[in-house]
Amino acid sequence: MIPPYSRRAIAHRRRTRRLIRSGVLAAILLLLIVVVFFRPFGGNGSKNVTLGPSPSSGPSTSSSAGASTRPSSPAPSSASASPTAPATPPTLSVNAMVKGLPTPVSRAQAFLDGQTFLILGGLIGGNSSANVSRFFPVSDTVAPAGTLAVATHDAAAAPLGTNVLVFGGGEAVTIDQVQTLGPRGSAVVGHLPQARSDLVAAAVGGRIYLLGGYDGKTDQPSVLVTTDGTSFQVVAQLPTPVRYAGVAVVGSTIYLIGGEHNGAQTTQIQAVDVSARTAKVVANLPVGISHEAAFVLGGTVFIAGGRAGATVRNQVDVVDTTSGMLTRAGLLPRAAADMAVGQNGNDVYLFGGESPTPISSIVHIGIS
Repeated sequence: MIPPYSRRAIAHRRRTRRLIRSGVLAAILLLLIVVVFFRPFGGNGSKNVTLGPSPSSGPSTSSSAGASTRPSSPAPSSASASPTAPATPPTLSVNAMVKGLPTPVSRAQAFLDGQTFLILGGLIGGNSSANVSRFFPVSDTVAPAGTLAVATHDAAAAPLGTNVLVFGGGEAVTIDQVQTLGPRGSAVVGHLPQARSDLVAAAVGGRIYLLGGYDGKTDQPSVLVTTDGTSFQVVAQLPTPVRYAGVAVVGSTIYLIGGEHNGAQTTQIQAVDVSARTAKVVANLPVGISHEAAFVLGGTVFIAGGRAGATVRNQVDVVDTTSGMLTRAGLLPRAAADMAVGQNGNDVYLFGGESPTPISSIVHIGIS
């Protein structure tokens, strides 16, 4: 027979064991809940699940010959990112139009007029031309459209209202005339502060800026601005005076790409901020280039053709204006320099050029 106090002790021990077992089971159950429900969200020693690219990681790139370098995913925007080197440059299509120009021409100017293009002046048969032709992209045809008041080549042109202004250029010698071309024909309306050829023009904010060029003796550093073609002001001085440079506009910044200084090709990319009225060298190309065609598509600066040393180029390249890096985006049907550039939205046309003698081709470049 078990004494009463022994029965009470045994019962107490049994209750204690049951409490311990219940506590252990509860602890195990709680641990299982934690493991099952919280482990996928990461933890000490576990592998996190990442949705989308890490904000700190840059885009990975791959490239192949003849193709543009395209990141696999767009990089996050940054205030310090170059406005002319977006994360994903557009893919280009480059094709020769079937018919081309009726006559080989180089060093001309091209101007958008409605949905057609006017091709002004240039070199034809080794002489300055006053010819004006109209190109119809829809029908791929070219027709005569008048004449300039003064024959010229290596001039600069920019729109002013419904007209186009043609600045300087070369005839038998470098000239200072400013011509207007509009529905009523062409006339001389003013004169540059000094004769200039081999210059470029850019229209920004209703003003026309003239950059670089040659006065017959020296390269010109003064950046001029005009609103009417009759009066001019100096807004900046180029660090390196150049001629035969490519020109591209992004926002309020005009980029001069390469060109020639004192007869030698330069690698410099110069940026003129028209708002701040400053000019500085912002990058260097891997090789000196001049006589190229420059344009902007999808916020990206491109150059096509041109000369690198004595070689006429056939490449179309993305230009990173921060680093100077060139990335191939396509190939021209044939090597060419000194082409006239016309643009309507995402459609760019290159008229004529030299390869190395004058050619009659019309090349269309668009976003594929």
